[in-house]
Order: sequence, then C-alpha cells, then structure tokens
Amino acid sequence: MNLGIPRALLYYDHFPLWRTLLETLGFEVTVSPPTNKAILDLGVSLAPDEACLPVKICYGHLAAVRNVAALFLPRMVSEKAGTFLCPKLIGLPDMVRPSLDGELISPVVDLRKGRKGLIRQLACCLGTGYKQVQGALAEAEEAQRQFLRRMQQDKLTPQEAMSGQNSCRRGKLTLGLLGHPYLVYDSFLNMNILSFLQRRDLFPLTAQMLPSEKIQRCAQQLPKKLFWSLEAQIMGAGIAFLEEKVAGIIHLSSFGCGPDAMIGELMNLRARSSGVPLLELNLDEQTGQAGVETRLEAFLDMLQRRCPA
Repeated sequence: MNLGIPRALLYYDHFPLWRTLLETLGFEVTVSPPTNKAILDLGVSLAPDEACLPVKICYGHLAAVRNVAALFLPRMVSEKAGTFLCPKLIGLPDMVRPSLDGELISPVVDLRKGRKGLIRQLACCLGTGYKQVQGALAEAEEAQRQFLRRMQQDKLTPQEAMSGQNSCRRGKLTLGLLGHPYLVYDSFLNMNILSFLQRRDLFPLTAQMLPSEKIQRCAQQLPKKLFWSLEAQIMGAGIAFLEEKVAGIIHLSSFGCGPDAMIGELMNLRARSSGVPLLELNLDEQTGQAGVETRLEAFLDMLQRRCPA
C-alpha cells in the first residue's frame, strides 16, 4: 500500500520518523513535490481565506500527491506533557478532509497520554498489530535521533540531513534565522532566503543546528512558560542566538499567525535589549521576491557597517 505525505508543515521536523515507521511496516511512501507556484495556487483555491500561508500550502501539497492509496496526515496535538501545537495543526485533518477525493489516515499524536497511546493509535489507523508498531516505532525513533544529531553536529538543514549531504558552509558573519521550520526551509515560500544569505558569504544558523538541551535551557529564561511547543522552541533558539553572539537575527513569520505575532514582539524586545539587530519578514501569498530582497539587502548593508571585515 502506497501512502502519500505532504512536503509541508511538520514534514521538516518529522519526516524521517514517519518514513521509517511506515516503510518498516511494509508501506510505500510517496512525498509531494517541492513547493511551486502551482501548488501554492492550488492550496489558496482550496483552503479557507482565514488560514495562514503554511496551511494553504499544505492543502496544495495534499492535492498534489498522485497515485497513492491514501494520504498520511497525523493529527498533531502534543509532542510532550504540558504543551500543545497550534490549533490549526490540531484540527488540520478535519479542515482538509472535505477537499480531498481519497482516504486520509490521521492517527492522533498526543504524547500527554504516553507512548502506549500513540502505538495504539498507529496500530488502529494503519491496520497493523500493536507489537508490529511497537518495533517499527523503536526503529523510527532511532532514525529520528540520528537525523537530529546530524543537523546539530554538522550544522545541516533538514534537507541536507535527509539526503546525506555534508555542509561546508561558513561565512564571514553568522546570522540567526528564526521561525517555524516550514517557513525557514521551504525555499519557495521564503523566496530562497538560505541561498540568498549564503551567496553573500553569510552563515545562517537555524534552531535545528543547535543542541536541543540549549534551546530548552534558554526557553526556561522566559518569565512564563509557553505551552505552544513550536513557539517555545523558537523563543529558546532566539535567546540561544543571542548567547551565540550572532551579528543579527532574521525572523520569518506568517501573516495571520497569532503565535508568530506574539513571538515576534517578545523576540524583538530581547534582541533590542541585547543590542542585536532583528529583521522581521512577514510572509503571505502576496509577498513578492523583489520586496523581500530589498529589505534583506538593506538589513545586510547595515550589518556590514556594524561589523566591517
């Protein structure tokens, strides 16, 4: 049985886990193509107007997967005790189901209920036995650990870590590139910002390149715990960037995302008090590449004046 996975949203966080799990259980996995204008336009036409750009793009990716028996889209509720993901991610399977022609497999991932609850969900939704899923999940978790270890040790992007590439990127200045992974690593969505920075001999440091323990420690510096797990990771990474003495921080945010707006303001206050320049780039389906590059060029010129070679 061939299952389709959208190259969107939490793909950049969890794809090695789900691919290993499904393939170990005997499924084939097909991933939608990289984001392009056709996928964006398709997603905008299918998604509700109030959805944020990453959710609209997910609609397009789900519709772009071809020749599969079903689509695999877990309902992501909580990745650890005391935290939740975005309400739109929690409700995403219900949102997209009316726009799909085929079957949607949506196991509930709610680790507040423990690992056994996840195994039971997967076994039920995938039609396999508990013991089979238990063994496959152990292999998948190890693949995920290796994936995270490669990104942190070798300073790789998720795409590089998945494909086995090695990074030799270094730059005369290190910038912190902050935001949800689906904004930071989708080159169509963010106007290819990673390549833009690298061509200018800059090294973009991302949250996934930092030790998880450091991000968690830095997030604990906040006066109040953030119960949104992705936003807590972003804030922890931003504070860690300040400790790393980056030359500046670029924060990618999505128009219409309430948590992004809050995180952006909190991070701006932190950066200002530390004397580190921060550029906020807000993205939606109307964002133009020329405008983004103009703002980036101005920001980088300012950094070069502050930190001459």
